[in-house]
Amino acid sequence: PGLLSSGSGFDVGIGLEDACDARVYHNTIVSTGGLFAGVDLRFGNTVGGAITNNFSTHRIVVRDGASSTASGANAWSAPASSFRSLAGDGDLRLLPSASQAIDAGGNIPTVTDDIDG
Repeated sequence: PGLLSSGSGFDVGIGLEDACDARVYHNTIVSTGGLFAGVDLRFGNTVGGAITNNFSTHRIVVRDGASSTASGANAWSAPASSFRSLAGDGDLRLLPSASQAIDAGGNIPTVTDDIDG
């Protein structure tokens, strides 16, 4: 709540601006407020790269000449009911009902750490 009511607010979960060949893999992006985008790609120098296996309560936005490839098991507009206790203590571990994300992402050889198993 503090972040959402701050002077700057919360606009974007992951922002790529003039990012060349960036990789956005296996992220969970959550907001309980009116977030603009889960992932925002912006400006013509944002090229290449990959947006793969992300789970977000908000959409991906590509604008102002940016380009990238979205693939894998990205899920945009994920329901808040996918998480154990989003409104309570902020526990973002997935409930079994979040089948669109659980074990849905393919293996990416360069990703070696799985923080929550």
